[in-house]
Amino acid sequence: IKDSLAVCRELGAKPVFRVFDYPDMSAISDLFQKWIADKNEINQISELVESLTNESISSLNTIIAYVDEISFGVKPVFSSIYKENSESSVVIDSATRRNLELTEARIDGDRRNSLFAKIDFTKTAMGSRLLKQTILNPSTEIEKINFKLDAVEELVNDKQKLENLVKYLVQVRDLDRLCSRISTHRANPKDFKMLLDSIRLLPELSKELGKKAFFTELNSQLDLLPDVFQSLESSLVETPPTKINEAGIFKQGFSQEIDRLNELRQNGRKWLAQLEQEERERTGISSIKVKYNNVFGYFFEIPKGQASKAPDYFERKQTLTNVERFATKELKQRELEILSAKGKQIELEREEFIKLRADIANEVYRIQKTARALAKLDLICSLSRLAIKRNYIRPEILDNNKTLITSGRHPVVEEVIGEHNFIPNDVNLNTEERRLAILTGPNMGGKSTYLRQIGLIQLLAQAGSFVPAENARIGIVDRIFTRIGAADDLSRGDSTFMVEMREASVIVRKATQKSLVLIDEVGRGTATNDGLALASAIANWLLEKIKCRTVFATHFHQLTNDVKPGAFCLAVGVLEKSNEIVFTHRINEEVCNKSFGLEVARLAGLPEELVLNAMTLLDNLESNSSNTCLNKAKDLSSKVLIED
Repeated sequence: IKDSLAVCRELGAKPVFRVFDYPDMSAISDLFQKWIADKNEINQISELVESLTNESISSLNTIIAYVDEISFGVKPVFSSIYKENSESSVVIDSATRRNLELTEARIDGDRRNSLFAKIDFTKTAMGSRLLKQTILNPSTEIEKINFKLDAVEELVNDKQKLENLVKYLVQVRDLDRLCSRISTHRANPKDFKMLLDSIRLLPELSKELGKKAFFTELNSQLDLLPDVFQSLESSLVETPPTKINEAGIFKQGFSQEIDRLNELRQNGRKWLAQLEQEERERTGISSIKVKYNNVFGYFFEIPKGQASKAPDYFERKQTLTNVERFATKELKQRELEILSAKGKQIELEREEFIKLRADIANEVYRIQKTARALAKLDLICSLSRLAIKRNYIRPEILDNNKTLITSGRHPVVEEVIGEHNFIPNDVNLNTEERRLAILTGPNMGGKSTYLRQIGLIQLLAQAGSFVPAENARIGIVDRIFTRIGAADDLSRGDSTFMVEMREASVIVRKATQKSLVLIDEVGRGTATNDGLALASAIANWLLEKIKCRTVFATHFHQLTNDVKPGAFCLAVGVLEKSNEIVFTHRINEEVCNKSFGLEVARLAGLPEELVLNAMTLLDNLESNSSNTCLNKAKDLSSKVLIED
């Protein structure tokens, strides 16, 4: 509540609280008795509810009320309920998700060049959703991370097994979505056919998993659903219709009455074909045809030129441009029989399908369990294919506060520009003598890429993925914070500098010694002295008070003048050739005392006269001649105009 009030104050908003009475715990347990289909889960849920605080129970009651409200009388199906431990996953706030471009590009929101898009090799919708969830919530538990890494490593080393598993996964449909449709009574025959085809794969896929630790556990979670398979296999035709209001859902032998009605319809079609042939012979009109539409039912259709040959017992029904349509008493009688049989068959099949759907709905919790197992398998296969395709290596997960990366690469930039075009760099951070890296160098030199790749490699490692590097020893972090780039937030009335300060505020208030902090250009949105003071104070706070692993990129070169214990300097490599510069994109352990802003401006295409003017102004500023600087700028501008 305190955090909520603080946010409200920052937004200038008035908080409104909705108060709920603390409900009776036994009432909640009774409700879950009805909602949870898996009876093995009931005792665990009862124990969970009894362990909750009054505040947590009130929150749970709110959730229950919401689910009940949106269910529209349909009984919701929960496979399990658990209490999330916030310490079991890395905290990544919205600013960091945006700055690291985890699910979409920071500038234009394009998802194609996000981390998720570039590492997604999943074959199922469930696996893709789990991958996104995993990179947004990496684990902090070393045992679980290594458990997942072991599985990835096994598939990386056994490519044939990986290929076999992928062959099955690519045929699995979105079971989560199907479960949702079944439990809300919206599933149609096509949905059940997709479910049937997916379940059909499970026995062979289960055999392929093997007996290593991760895959043994996965196999135990994989319900093969033999009874569900038998129920669907024995009832549905090979190609069922999409709607339940169409005949032809069930196989022959499923229902004697449905078979009888279907036979009557089939015989009716044969009789119509026979009648058509008889009328051709009787009337001598070889082009006569029996047709059907929803308005007139069945009728004889005769070309306009032969309509005069129609016998007297033909009753004209409709005249069109090229044809005449007729009916007979015999045709009307048989039409009634055929359509009556069709209507009865549709109604009967609809009733039987609704019963089947209700039976399958009772097993949805088992299908959900299998869907989760398949999602985990798909995730591991995806991470394995990523490691093979991109030449990633297994990180060593450490129980300390160190980050040691040799030849690390940015997983997205490398993929976009090509591995051969990307310059890898090392990282060496710890919370002792190397906890604050002060990174200086020109714009366009690669500082932001370096910052982001550190965060992404850390994130991928804790997500259980191999990483883009030659070697990586990764100490667990509890939070990843980034402050990169400049942007305003007009909807909240915040300037660029206010957004910058808000993000910095979150970092210094929330970071711990086990956090990873990546900062780029703090203090650039205000006057030089103000910005320098803020940048210096924030850097010192992170260095001396929080003592976390930090990379602090800045253009304030003054920060490198007096480096305190625990801090060290990094710089972007630059080669100067006459009036040109070349970015090496190498991060070296040295100090860079020049920003190369004018050289970058020239590369950006500013007019040469303007750049020369700026160089003269810079010389004056650096020689402390600021009082006459503006007048000289005006003189130079006049000369340029006269010469033009």
